[in-house]
Amino acid sequence: MSPAAAKRESERDSEAQQAHAKKQRTGNDTDDTMAAAGEIDEDLHSRQLAVYGRESMRKLAGATVLICGMKGLGAEIAKNVILAGVKAVTIQDASACELADLGAQFYLTEADVGKNRAEACAAKLQELNPAVAVTANTGEITDDLCKQHTVVVCTEVSLAKAKEVDAFCHAAGVAFIRGDVRGVFGSLFCDFGPGFDVLDTDGEEPHSCIVASVSNDATPLVTCVDDERVELQDGQRVLFTEVKGMTQLNDGVPRRIKNVKAHSFELEEDTSAYGQYTGGGIATQVKETKKLAFKTLAASMEDPGEFLLSDFAKLDRSAVLHLGFQ
Repeated sequence: MSPAAAKRESERDSEAQQAHAKKQRTGNDTDDTMAAAGEIDEDLHSRQLAVYGRESMRKLAGATVLICGMKGLGAEIAKNVILAGVKAVTIQDASACELADLGAQFYLTEADVGKNRAEACAAKLQELNPAVAVTANTGEITDDLCKQHTVVVCTEVSLAKAKEVDAFCHAAGVAFIRGDVRGVFGSLFCDFGPGFDVLDTDGEEPHSCIVASVSNDATPLVTCVDDERVELQDGQRVLFTEVKGMTQLNDGVPRRIKNVKAHSFELEEDTSAYGQYTGGGIATQVKETKKLAFKTLAASMEDPGEFLLSDFAKLDRSAVLHLGFQ
C-alpha cells in the first residue's frame, strides 16, 4: 500500500480518534471507568462493531500484540492491528533501517536510514490511533518478551527462530502467527494452542423456522410452516420462543433435534406431560462451540497434512511452495 493510501485509510476514523484522545487528555473519570469495565468506544469502532460483534470487539480491545520485524510486511500488519483498536502493540526489530527498506516500508524515510527500524516508525504508527499504546523494542525476541503479550506475530524471522518462539508460545498459551513474503508468494501459519474454542464456525446468522405444531410424545414431532424449508441439521440444538400452550419449551434451554425433514424435525425430549400446543413459536439454531487443537510450527513443517489444491493443472504447486518457504 502506498503512503497516500495508508494515509487515507488512517484518516477514515480521524475525527472519532481525536475525540477519543481528547477525552483521555481531560482525565474523564467516566471514560476511565468504562475502559476498566471493558466497554467499547462505539464512536471510534462503530463499523467494526457491525462486522465483528460486541463480544469479539471486547476480546480485541483487551489484546496485547507483539509484532516482530518492521519491514514491509510487519509495518502493514502493525498498521491494521493498531487501527483495529487492540489494547497495546509492541513493535520489535533489532536491525537498522537500510535504503532498500524504503521500497516497502512506507513509514520510513531517507532520514531514517541507519536508525533502528522499530524506533524510526513507532511515532508514526502511534498517530494512527491514540487509544492504542504503541511501544518500540530494539532487543532480541525472548521468552520474557513473548509472555507479556497475548498474541505474537513473527515476520522477517528465520524458520529455526520461529520454531523456537512458537514452541514457547504453544506451551505458555500465547497465540502465535508467522507471516512471510517472497516475491508474489506469501506464507501464513497460525498456532492458537492445543485447546482453542471457535464460537462460530461459519459466521452465518443462526437459522430459524416458524413452528406450526408440536406433538405430545416421547419423541415429539415439530412441524414448521410450509413457506420455507427447515435449514437445520441432525444433531444441532434449537431454542424455542413464543410457544403458546406448551410453554415448557420457552424455558431458554437449548434442545437437541434429529430426523430433520423439509418442514419438520423431532426433539430428543419427552413432551408427553407438557401442556397442549395451541399456536405460535419460533425455533432458532444455537451455534455450537468447536474446540480446535493446533499443532506447533515444527510439527506442521514435518507433517503439513493434506494440501489445499488451488489449481488442478498444477497439482504439485502447493507441495513445492511448502518446501520453498523452508
